[in-house]
Amino acid sequence: MGLAAATWFYLVEPRVRVRVSSSPDGFAVACAAQDFGNGIRTVLARALAAPLGISPGDVTVELGHSDLPIGPHSSGSRSTASVVPGVLHGLEQLLPRLRRAADRAFGGGPCTPAPGGLAGADPADPGRVVPRAAVPP
Repeated sequence: MGLAAATWFYLVEPRVRVRVSSSPDGFAVACAAQDFGNGIRTVLARALAAPLGISPGDVTVELGHSDLPIGPHSSGSRSTASVVPGVLHGLEQLLPRLRRAADRAFGGGPCTPAPGGLAGADPADPGRVVPRAAVPP
């Protein structure tokens, strides 16, 4: 009889920031992280798409530019653990603004996430999308 065990550490960088936005072109997430094959682009797209109920392919991911919000180091299994909380926090800030804009546009009717914002049943234009441009800063 034997027993085996394994463990792997992960680190979190609390200084990491992620920008979450929407526009007429769709939802986007941006971070100065780099993707050299570790899949951080996919992680960011899926982290934003899943709570919205949209396809990760509908999320634009911008990475690797020093003008973007600060990203994690690419070492020590820290990227995913550091960026996903930032995506979820950004979404928590964006959704109420989108919902207020949708309430104004759709008269308080039900709305759902759609590429570019929230879609609702507008009697004059069913399925209309409220883009970020309609959301006050």
